[in-house]
Amino acid sequence: MNKKNTEETFIQKAKETLDKEAGKLDEKVLLRLKHSRYMALERGKGGIFNFLQKLQLPMAGLATVMVLFFFAFFFKGEQQLSNIEDVEILATSDSPELFINLDFYAWLAEENDDAG
Repeated sequence: MNKKNTEETFIQKAKETLDKEAGKLDEKVLLRLKHSRYMALERGKGGIFNFLQKLQLPMAGLATVMVLFFFAFFFKGEQQLSNIEDVEILATSDSPELFINLDFYAWLAEENDDAG
């Protein structure tokens, strides 16, 4: 016998035993069991917990979209600015060595403006 057949046999025997024993219970106990079962099912149908569980997936999706928007808006913008500056450097006819010491040349220009 394989595992699946063994489990099915066990489940069938458990059902038969429980059904046989449930038939021996008096009406008062059966009524209380039915009432408890009904109350448990009703609690599972509604309430704030169930409402929050239904909102969980849409809220997670909204949070994901917001995070993606944040990264796309703030970090992509800075990278595009850098790419524009790179294109400007490549488009000029100046020597690339000029841009290596660009800070020095800016400082030198400032000093010359102050001197004159």
